[in-house]
Amino acid sequence: MGYLNVRSFIFDGISSDAYGVGIGWLKNDNKETVSTGLNVNIQQGSTNMERYEANQYGVIYQDQLGIEIGIYKLDGTNFSYEESHRINKWLRKSNVYKKFYFDDDNPETVHFYAICTNIEDVVLTGITMKKLTFMCNSSFGYAKEFNKIIKSTSTAKEVKIINQSDCGNYYPIIKIETSDSYTGSFVIENLTEDKKMTINFNNIPSISDKKVLVINCKRSTITDGDGNLLPLYKIGWDKLTNIYWFRLTEDANMIRIEGEGTVTMSFEFPKKVGVI
Repeated sequence: MGYLNVRSFIFDGISSDAYGVGIGWLKNDNKETVSTGLNVNIQQGSTNMERYEANQYGVIYQDQLGIEIGIYKLDGTNFSYEESHRINKWLRKSNVYKKFYFDDDNPETVHFYAICTNIEDVVLTGITMKKLTFMCNSSFGYAKEFNKIIKSTSTAKEVKIINQSDCGNYYPIIKIETSDSYTGSFVIENLTEDKKMTINFNNIPSISDKKVLVINCKRSTITDGDGNLLPLYKIGWDKLTNIYWFRLTEDANMIRIEGEGTVTMSFEFPKKVGVI
């Protein structure tokens, strides 16, 4: 991303262009660097005179990605009270993570999920600017979301899906739509991992002349077509051995699907892009 050449940013579906502002970059303690959010701590055991090599238990990212930018009025004037109020209200409207991305020339769109955690009014060479701080929900940006739609029948169908995540295994969101009279099962199997997810539709209520399930494999939740949470036993997961949250392993995955309806897999792969 051309971090220093961006024209505007979009937050919570609204562009900064709507407020007639441009983006400026404010130095922090005379530092020219921008954190990538990819600094890690090594989780390791202790050492002593007899154990001179520490056991390693993995690594964890120290913090989430933070983004700091400045905005100023394009006409060179100061923010009025009303203008300042409108911008502050927009940025602090929500207390949950919202999509944030820059308008730049990069053909590979990368976005973040962020909350505006601080707004400071700054006077620079006689003109007021606003210094904005956004805190993201992770250390990563996300590639543009895309869907893989698979028309499924009782005859098994196989497709190949490439895991483009920078973070290993990836858990997608899976939406299954079938007729209101369907009482069979859907089997979604990752042949590469030799594991499968079986969903029984016998106890799923129909909504608007069809049955719909949304399976968020990352969050381990299942909802119906109206967004109501469903207990696992409703889809036949009444034993611990029945439970499997579908995932993609690294690189190429061969997927086998069986069931009468449409399966839509949604992917939003995390990327170790930092901010620049």
